[in-house]
This record gives sequence, structure tokens and C-alpha cells, in this order.
Amino acid sequence: MIVRMLKVGEDTGAMDEALLNVSYFYNREVKESIDKLEPAMMPALTILLGGLMLWIMLAVLGPVYDAVANIKL
Repeated sequence: MIVRMLKVGEDTGAMDEALLNVSYFYNREVKESIDKLEPAMMPALTILLGGLMLWIMLAVLGPVYDAVANIKL
């Protein structure tokens, strides 16, 4: 498509308009792709962040639990 638009722009002498049209088309295509990809990534990111939080909680609370469990009364 880019090659055809450049050829049309060269033939008509309106290269700037042809490049603006190509830019508009690809910007719209990228925006639509991101809009489709973002909802698909949300569950995976939620699980990833939940796992990270669990790892941090275990790293902090694990030694505290071990210290409290080793206290002899």
C-alpha cells in the first residue's frame, strides 16, 4: 500500500498528502491493534502482579513466622 500511495503522490505531485494518508492509515491500524491487545493482556498482568505480591508477602512474613514459631514459652 505504501508503494502505491507513493506512486500516486509522485504522479499527482501531492506527495505530502499521500504520506499523510499512509500515516493516518497506519496510526489507526496500530491504535486498533492496541485496543484489541490491551483487554487480552489484563488477566495475564493481574495474575503476574498477584504472584509478585504473594512472593513479596512470603519473603517478608516467612521469616517472621519462623521466628515466632521458634519461641519456646
